[in-house]
Amino acid sequence: MYLTLETIQEYLIAKKENKTEFETTFDLGISRTTWPIDKFSALLDKCPKIRNEDIMYWDGKKGFKLQISNENGIFSLRKDKKENKPILYINAVKMNVSKDKGIDGYNQDVIKSLEIKSTDKVLEICTGAGYKTILLAEKAKSVVSIEKSEEVLELMKFNPYTKELLKNSTVKIVNKNAALYVKKSKEKFTKILHDPPTFKFAPELYTLEFYKNLYGLAEDNCIMFHYTGNPGNKFRGKDLASATVERAKSAGWKLIKKYDFGIYFRK
Repeated sequence: MYLTLETIQEYLIAKKENKTEFETTFDLGISRTTWPIDKFSALLDKCPKIRNEDIMYWDGKKGFKLQISNENGIFSLRKDKKENKPILYINAVKMNVSKDKGIDGYNQDVIKSLEIKSTDKVLEICTGAGYKTILLAEKAKSVVSIEKSEEVLELMKFNPYTKELLKNSTVKIVNKNAALYVKKSKEKFTKILHDPPTFKFAPELYTLEFYKNLYGLAEDNCIMFHYTGNPGNKFRGKDLASATVERAKSAGWKLIKKYDFGIYFRK
């Protein structure tokens, strides 16, 4: 059961109107259900206070925020006002693009432009929240998705939109540093989705060596989408997208087109 500020607000409105029950969602928008006011009041007494974008998970005995804090950073799933799907944050930085078209609209645009076929073997760099991984698995023959953060994969288990992904036979999720994986892997892929965090968090995923290693794993005519973040982001005083194009082309990749938040290449 998932509790958000929206759930609390619906409860308070119903309580103010002296209702005995209220309608809300306990699975982050997947479905709606009706609950008794007094039963929910007793549950709230056992939960930590919910603030702003917090998502609280109730396991039947206690409630806890969907956040992991340790020496690696702060990892959390948060509720966005415009989205039902949880947003992944790492050290207070949003890891999902949801501008204009929302998470689903943006992800579907990216996947559509990759022209995924039922015969494709796809390599995804950085699983993240797993929303793109799900779309890839619906179309491709197989997906290998690399995610180095154990914390991110642990949070995925609590996301009602992606927890089944861990059981999907089409998808192999590898908990490893992507730079090390592509350096040692002997597999070949027909499509690559390179979805790294910003340069600040993972500079090793923007290097010439990394692009060369990706090129070595790509079949002929392989299409690669490379997320680069907001247009105008800078790398050593240069536009990040332009710097990315230069290094990728030096590794052998051919530029197809630029998108709002990324670039398409072909081998």
